[in-house]
Amino acid sequence: FIIDIYRLPPKETMSKLMDIADAFKIDYLGKYIGDYSHGMKQKLMVAIALMREPAVIFLDEPTVGLDASSAGKLKAWLRNMADKGTTVFMTTHVLEVAEKMCDRIGIIDSGRLIAEGTLSALREDFGSVESTLEELFLDITGDSSIEALAKSLQEGM
Repeated sequence: FIIDIYRLPPKETMSKLMDIADAFKIDYLGKYIGDYSHGMKQKLMVAIALMREPAVIFLDEPTVGLDASSAGKLKAWLRNMADKGTTVFMTTHVLEVAEKMCDRIGIIDSGRLIAEGTLSALREDFGSVESTLEELFLDITGDSSIEALAKSLQEGM
């Protein structure tokens, strides 16, 4: 279906899909999608996106529902694609993923882009050289309630 929609060369694309399926242990392609678990569906969607080798790829929370091994493979695959010139746009609520994977980071608050740049530039502009992305996010968005909660919990111990 995807091969037809995007008018991809069938043999070459199926070969790529089989390589991706092997890497992500997708051994259920002959079954009905309705019978797939969330993680199985997520792997299939990733495989469909990767097999097309697009110049630009948009992924919304691509590691959600993946086991640790598949998530690690996906991160490595995306890093390799980016290193070869593919532009990867990825949303994530897991700031450690963004911190480790992204060349540039955009912080969105209430639907507005409020900060954007490399991690080092964000550290220079909003924090310190040691700041984690989570600390920067809390400072930039003004949500210090988490830090206050942590402090009150420590005082209660």
